[in-house]
Amino acid sequence: MDLTNAIDDRQSKVAIDTSTVVMAEHPLQDGIAHHHYQRIAALSGSDVRTGA
Repeated sequence: MDLTNAIDDRQSKVAIDTSTVVMAEHPLQDGIAHHHYQRIAALSGSDVRTGA
């Protein structure tokens, strides 16, 4: 998957652009998107946590 590769390669702009396309094509993928957004945020040093 291109999104996972972009995150793993620390390419945050590519990851964000790809995630935008993925969400437009598959809007019901919220759980998967949440996981990827946490990983994208971690690229810039953010300590993102869930509300749970």
